[in-house]
Amino acid sequence: MAEKKICIAGSGGQGVLLLSKILATAGMLDKKNVTLISSYGAEMRGGVINCTVIISDEDIGSPIAKNPDILIAMNNYALQKYGPKIISGGLLIANESLIHDSQFFGNNIKASFLPATEIAKTSSGHTKSTNMIMLGAFLHKTKLLSLQNIQESIKLLLPAKNQNLISLNLEALHEGMGYFKEEIFYD
Repeated sequence: MAEKKICIAGSGGQGVLLLSKILATAGMLDKKNVTLISSYGAEMRGGVINCTVIISDEDIGSPIAKNPDILIAMNNYALQKYGPKIISGGLLIANESLIHDSQFFGNNIKASFLPATEIAKTSSGHTKSTNMIMLGAFLHKTKLLSLQNIQESIKLLLPAKNQNLISLNLEALHEGMGYFKEEIFYD
């Protein structure tokens, strides 16, 4: 597998860091080389957060990715800030539930929009599993990591206080894998 640079961006409280850790852990379980860098403000909830995960069969020269191959945008701010940085031919997976300005300036970008927040709310009654919906969409679109190792990573990384939510998160993962409202190719 060629090196894939993945940017996950959103706000604190949306599960961006957990989603990133799951990707990195699953990459390690798949015997890939992995880096993870996160950047966030002092706020615990609502502040800006972005994480970069690089997964490769080869050595990774730098953990910094100015231009990701893939962007998982959890909200409007993430799309507007990081969307224009996706490489030509890259992939955007966006939570249209929180995208208010759908204008996107891409370079031959494959874009998948799904109402992840609404899907989470409908299936579980709350929005805490939105990140797992987005993870499922990522897994379906990229086939970059094995489903088995994604599921194992979820089980390993959920905090002890949330172990009872494993089945909810696994259900959300599968819902995200099966849902796409529309796909657009930007020239």
